[in-house]
Amino acid sequence: MEEPTARALERASSVLKRFDLDPSRTALSVASISENIVLRASLDGVGVASLRLVRPGSRSRGALLSELAWITALRHEGLPVLEPLLPATARSPEDAVVELGEGWFVVAFHWIVGSTLPEALETNTQRSLGALAARLHAQARRWRPPPWWTRWRWTPSTLVGPEAHWGSLDAVTEPELRRLLASAARHAGARLGRLALSELPIHSDLRPANVVRTASGELTVIDFDDAGWGTTMLDLAGSVSFHEHEPNIVEAVVAWLEGYESVRPLTPAERAAVWPSIMLRRLALLAWATSRRGSLVARSLAPSLRDTTGAVAEAFLAGALDDATVSTAAEVPA
Repeated sequence: MEEPTARALERASSVLKRFDLDPSRTALSVASISENIVLRASLDGVGVASLRLVRPGSRSRGALLSELAWITALRHEGLPVLEPLLPATARSPEDAVVELGEGWFVVAFHWIVGSTLPEALETNTQRSLGALAARLHAQARRWRPPPWWTRWRWTPSTLVGPEAHWGSLDAVTEPELRRLLASAARHAGARLGRLALSELPIHSDLRPANVVRTASGELTVIDFDDAGWGTTMLDLAGSVSFHEHEPNIVEAVVAWLEGYESVRPLTPAERAAVWPSIMLRRLALLAWATSRRGSLVARSLAPSLRDTTGAVAEAFLAGALDDATVSTAAEVPA
């Protein structure tokens, strides 16, 4: 483990008292390590909190406070999302983000007892994710973020363009594959550019792994780390992440759309944005996996993503992913 990460883990123990957790009775264990480090805090063996250790430079204090502001607004309207855990001495919302030193931050949430949804394209799972996304979007359309709300914007240029948040495709060195991926990126960006789509706060990573099913069967959305401004179908793209090449992708997408429309109707422009959004998200995942050489998770996923993304791009460019239920007729002339 790299030294700064090890020091951050050590310092996490020192802030337990800030969250009213007794260090002598609280054990910390690693729940996940990727862009951030998520720790499970167990009191006398029972999970009570998750602590997200935010790597230096990945998120500003303002961005973290903005994330918490939307989560709080969602909970205020009864949406099933995780609950922030504030420091015991917090006197203002700004106190919710705790500094660990060396540029690290920590934010905490109440632990949710349950299991995440299966990481697959199972139609019932995708239908549930679609309905959850629609509920989040309905609130986001009503909500007025505070003037200081600062989150990433998810656009074609910030997914795979020169301003890409997750890295570039430069690590893909095969000339033929590079040309194919570049063509898919241009085509997807152009298609989205011809659509009348509005931006709103979106989760941006609404995968099955980020939804917890409790013992009562209720679903709770977690991990708003990538939440930001974007268009609605990018949440669909997030829901099928890493599985875009599988043979049942169309059935999964249809199920997601059915779940979504059980809550709110889709516009023709939103339907037309489905496959371009999925294509751009897949390219962004490949860029992330091939450019994050210091991440064990990214390195482990890079070979399979590199081997299968070309086939996704070919299918997209050939129009094979479009079907009667995802019409592109809503595109307006450029």
